[in-house]
Amino acid sequence: MGGHLKAGETYDEAVVREVKEEANIDEKPFYMGSFKLRIPEESENIRVYGFVTDKKPELDSFEIKQGMFLTREEMKEKIKEEKFLPETKDLLKILKKFKP
Repeated sequence: MGGHLKAGETYDEAVVREVKEEANIDEKPFYMGSFKLRIPEESENIRVYGFVTDKKPELDSFEIKQGMFLTREEMKEKIKEEKFLPETKDLLKILKKFKP
């Protein structure tokens, strides 16, 4: 899931809004890391947040085309087979550092 800041909005405010809109999750987020994406098509400053919830995410099909939940091991295999977004490698670096 991802989103963009609205004028005057902080990253912390945007993540709460976006995850509610896209997955109907309203638990408090925790910050995991950040990086900059610089490719010819776009330039973004990205912050990564996590959530702990017992609630099953309700993915908004208008906002999200496709999604799945994978273990770290499953992700290692999937990334060999599938095409992912350019920022996936940076996201994985952050996820690898995170120890639940």
